[in-house]
Amino acid sequence: MRIRILKPPPGEAPEHVRQAWLGLVLPVVARCRGPARVVAFGVLSGPRNWVHGLLQAILGRAPQEVGYCVYCTVAIDILRAACPDAADWWSRNTPHLLKRGYFFVFPPESCEELP
Repeated sequence: MRIRILKPPPGEAPEHVRQAWLGLVLPVVARCRGPARVVAFGVLSGPRNWVHGLLQAILGRAPQEVGYCVYCTVAIDILRAACPDAADWWSRNTPHLLKRGYFFVFPPESCEELP
């Protein structure tokens, strides 16, 4: 499944970086066949490693969101082709998200599903 971004997603990235997602088509994580309820942290304020994130979840301090999950590395590669400056912001400010297994959560109201 793929999604197209129709509205800038909410979040901690600057407005111009969030605007850069508009119109992009992104592949959803294969195990998610639609919007999923997942533990989601802020890209700047959240934990910098999965151990800390897991601990927050166990302690009940991890917020949950509903949305489409897209691997960060894949999303940023697609963004880089469309808007290198926005992709560079992610690389500079959130290098912890460039590790395998991390994903962005795009809210359903910001996206449309594509076949």
